[in-house]
Amino acid sequence: MDVNYAKLLARGVGAWVEYEWACDHSGLFSEKYLAQPIGHILAGQSKNRASAEYTHSVLSGHMKGPGKRPAVDFVVFGEYPKVEIAVESKWLGKTSVAIADIVWDLVRLELLANEGARSFFVLGGKRRSLDALFANPAFAKGTTNRYRRPFLRHDSNTLHTISIGPIDKKRLGTLGPMFEKFPELKFPCSIVTRRSAPFPEHTILDGYQVYVWEISSLGNRSTFLGRDMENRFSY
Repeated sequence: MDVNYAKLLARGVGAWVEYEWACDHSGLFSEKYLAQPIGHILAGQSKNRASAEYTHSVLSGHMKGPGKRPAVDFVVFGEYPKVEIAVESKWLGKTSVAIADIVWDLVRLELLANEGARSFFVLGGKRRSLDALFANPAFAKGTTNRYRRPFLRHDSNTLHTISIGPIDKKRLGTLGPMFEKFPELKFPCSIVTRRSAPFPEHTILDGYQVYVWEISSLGNRSTFLGRDMENRFSY
């Protein structure tokens, strides 16, 4: 039977955050702090085939110029080097997470999903901070001028498709330089996401929650080249 990794990660990481909060360890909470529960869950479910900070197999081969090659927070390998599962995470702490960084994580996960991996985005933090992010107009109205849809459905477990371009620079910031590092790589025009219910589903404003979305690739996938991204911006 297939493992429901989205639900497992949401409940497992969320319960671990609740436990650490009860132990008064919340001052340590950060994206790096989430590595422990995520890593343990993936390793336990995969018979220790999990690996952290894996060099992104699609992006690394197409990156031009100097700089550190992009990595994925966690992967689970099948027959090496095939990636079966990929996980990226973000934590909303004292400072919020840039929406452009969330979009870039989703794009990187979609590239691995298109190669056959099951890909998941984990987002945690205080409910107060999560509510503020979801209410942010740049998040709630999505990336494009044409379609006013949120990046991620936080209120429903239905399938949700988001458009990657053209991107509105005024609300999102410039992602062009990120794509231009990979001029010959084909990026997805759209990404499919599905939420798993957060854990805990209900909590006080100063309580913590963890959301997980599975990221998929469209069957009739349309793409654009990284070098063309600058032409996709709206002004």
